[in-house]
Amino acid sequence: MPGEFRQYLFPHDHPRLAEVRGLDPYTYGEFAKKPGTFTGGLIEGWAPLYNNDFRGVTEDGTIREGLYPLTPAEPGEEAPVAAMVAAAHDLLAVLDDEGRERISFPVDAVEWQTWANPEFMQFDTGLRLDQQAQAVREKALALVRASLSPEGYELAHAMMLINGFLGEVVGLETILNEYSYNIALYGTPGLRAPWGWQLYGHHCALNCLVVEGRMALSPVFLGAEPDEIDAGPHAGLRDLFADRVDLGLRLMAALPGEQRRQAVVYEQMVDPAMPEGRVHPGDERHLAGAFQDNRVIPYEGRASPTCPPRPRGTPWPSPSPS
Repeated sequence: MPGEFRQYLFPHDHPRLAEVRGLDPYTYGEFAKKPGTFTGGLIEGWAPLYNNDFRGVTEDGTIREGLYPLTPAEPGEEAPVAAMVAAAHDLLAVLDDEGRERISFPVDAVEWQTWANPEFMQFDTGLRLDQQAQAVREKALALVRASLSPEGYELAHAMMLINGFLGEVVGLETILNEYSYNIALYGTPGLRAPWGWQLYGHHCALNCLVVEGRMALSPVFLGAEPDEIDAGPHAGLRDLFADRVDLGLRLMAALPGEQRRQAVVYEQMVDPAMPEGRVHPGDERHLAGAFQDNRVIPYEGRASPTCPPRPRGTPWPSPSPS
């Protein structure tokens, strides 16, 4: 039912809202680091992970070399690099010298790893769009649009619109708004040399790298809370992930009984059978989120026909804070 989410909102004067209402994103970012608070605990656990050298996610801690050899894109698989380069240059052209310096990083910069999807700003990488002129915002979104399919762009932009709507509903527009996102460029935009861009903020994080005509769009985080807009100029935007829910249900329904039992790792969202560390207070059941670049993630569930099955009951390693 439209608007059903409103019954679950905190009252407007609830302390969790009232104590941060009116704070700018930088002040709120510092407020969120307060020890002993929920957000402070998350940052305390995530911060040391950023200092680790990048190795990559593995199934058992062992890096498998040569999995993805770099070759030029095959015909028909090319990324829209020319349009992306033009859009990137358009963005740089509307910035002053300070803005161009802030937004630009070497292609192999560690700042790639600063993306995050909470509403508080842990790292101020690149440019914060809600602090920029409208021309800069438009050119930033034009770069995202030039890089993605029309459907992909509409979905990512919808996350930003819903974020703005949520800010209006709870009265936290200075923290949650359509442009409360950071954008950064990595490398020099060109047709062949590696370069990319990054957009991240609450419930929308995109990392895009292109080289030799190929694109890698990862990591990606898209979320919506609520999953609808029931008022204002964008009213009617809703059920943005309904197609994915439907595909998941259809897939599970198509599995024979034994395969379905293998695919259901736990019977409950918070299951007593889950070992310590399987549910994270911030990441919930999401395993390869922000700052988890080196996490060991064993296989779970039902293997595809081309992969050997993994025995059920394999212990799950508890996450390390460093």
